[in-house]
Amino acid sequence: MSSNLRAPLSFPSSGFDLVDKTRNIEEETLPTYTPEKYYPVHLGQVFQGRYQVVGKVGYGGSSTVWLARDFRDARHVILKMCVSSREPSHELRIYEHIKATEHRVDHVGKAFYRKLYDSFTVDGPSGSHVCLVQEPLGLNLDQVLEMRPNNTFDLELLKPPLRQILAGLDYLHRLDIIHTGKLLLACKSLLSGLLTVIKIDLQTRNLLLGIDDTSVFSVFEEAETEYQPCPRKVLDDRTIYVSRRVPFSSRLPIITDFGEVRLRDEAHIGEDIMPDVYRAPEIILRSEWDIWVDIWSVAMVSWDIVKGRTLFKARNDEKLLDDRLHLAEMIAIMGPPPKEFLERSQTSLIYWDENEGEDVAGFLSFLRRILRWLPEERPTAGELMFDPWLMEGLGKFGQSKKP
Repeated sequence: MSSNLRAPLSFPSSGFDLVDKTRNIEEETLPTYTPEKYYPVHLGQVFQGRYQVVGKVGYGGSSTVWLARDFRDARHVILKMCVSSREPSHELRIYEHIKATEHRVDHVGKAFYRKLYDSFTVDGPSGSHVCLVQEPLGLNLDQVLEMRPNNTFDLELLKPPLRQILAGLDYLHRLDIIHTGKLLLACKSLLSGLLTVIKIDLQTRNLLLGIDDTSVFSVFEEAETEYQPCPRKVLDDRTIYVSRRVPFSSRLPIITDFGEVRLRDEAHIGEDIMPDVYRAPEIILRSEWDIWVDIWSVAMVSWDIVKGRTLFKARNDEKLLDDRLHLAEMIAIMGPPPKEFLERSQTSLIYWDENEGEDVAGFLSFLRRILRWLPEERPTAGELMFDPWLMEGLGKFGQSKKP
């Protein structure tokens, strides 16, 4: 294999596993998948006369993601081939906003988001596709957690990436950008070990790891062109390739994926942003929202990393998303919402009547008196009989109405 990144690679026409045509793989497994939306990228294909596709590294509802050689600049890049759309790429618009405003902010967080190198449009069989050319990054958080005991990080391991995430978020917020999604992060790194063929799960896929030692991509290319070409499903109008894992990293995260980003100067009321169990309370209640939804996401992702599960279940016995249950779980942790917060939402009366807030607060205060670690700190039954919450409105009971 040529190590000259300005030279094209040749790809084998045999020696790879063929997937049964009746079996759904990769993007086909997504509930929103329709083949017409996805551009049929092929290994070895060259775009713009300079970007040669060398392997698939991921997929999602809005794109497929590929490692490529950049002949002109002699480097590896990522091609994010977006699904077809009549609308301009939202993610591209956000990058243009960053470019137009970044001069006004001198901030350490500038280094902690994924850079856009280039973009172009490709005409496909069923429409045009925007392709973003980006910095290549490594493993996602799910894949890193798979390597950890109990699929979690301890608290000391969490602190350095968390500081970097917050720096990146603060920089974006100063540019009036709200991420809104389950934080998609990536870490710059060195490779330790060889690559394996996997299916990338793009869920907490959203904490990715990046690359400092670019020679790791030679290992990726050798696997694809020589000794372990990826499995694929060959159809009449396209080939669907199985994604290959990118190298392991020990570096810290950067924020990536601006597909769900919003600008602060746009109206934000009632929009159903954020993944279901990660929603902030103002999203559930369809109130006005701002950069603080990203801060909520930091807490949700931090809990995921440390505990290996989501902080809130938010689903009922039928496994359906249940806003009432979600809010009840929040109240169990944070206490009842203040009246000021409820007044910001036109839908809050669905969950609380006008007088219920104070009553719930008294009830929770009653429970807190009882729920003590030291048994001797718990009140007696006689003391609880006269708890302020129990005594409220006591005179109303047993009274007969006057004629």
